[in-house]
Amino acid sequence: MVARVELQVYPPLSFKMSSKKVGALVLKQEIDQGETLGDLLARLESSDRDAWQQIFDDCTGEMQPVVITILNGTLLSRSVAPRTPLSDGDQVAIRVPYCGG
Repeated sequence: MVARVELQVYPPLSFKMSSKKVGALVLKQEIDQGETLGDLLARLESSDRDAWQQIFDDCTGEMQPVVITILNGTLLSRSVAPRTPLSDGDQVAIRVPYCGG
């Protein structure tokens, strides 16, 4: 059985990943058993370094300081997020804080 997660990357982080400059970028990703969010992001970052370096620092193994990670509706701390194991059907949202109206 193949396990899949949904990764939602919100603007402005999604701008370097797609020619579409509106809305979130939704990626369906296959994961291996025992794979963590950090493993998944490192794999994605290695395939498109420019786009993913703004989110995940593969040298330190941590999320960039401005990045907010939400797993199935629960906010994850920056230090915990990369070590968090993923399961089939998980939904991960990656955002940066913003305000305004």
